[in-house]
Amino acid sequence: MPSTSNRVTLRSTVVLPTAAPPYQADQSGNEARGQGCQTAARPYQADQSSPAKFEPLLVTATSAKEILQIGNTKFWRLVKLGKIQMAETAGRRMVVYASLKALAQPSV
Repeated sequence: MPSTSNRVTLRSTVVLPTAAPPYQADQSGNEARGQGCQTAARPYQADQSSPAKFEPLLVTATSAKEILQIGNTKFWRLVKLGKIQMAETAGRRMVVYASLKALAQPSV
């Protein structure tokens, strides 16, 4: 008799984008693009080619290190000193972007 286990096997689901229909003009003459696969929002990246239209409230630790151009040890030392503020949201520790801006400002 085979033993029963309480193991649950999770299978990943792959979502493929739908084929977008060709551009079609509506009654006003504007072209409307077909709807494809919707993607989740990506975290803020420091090396964006176009300037951001808004500043993020929180960034990842990796992005913060790229923004400040510092390494891992220096980053966590600044967190420990309280110069970089962290916030926890949805189980993730994120860096408060305003604290990065304050750190980058020259002291008078």
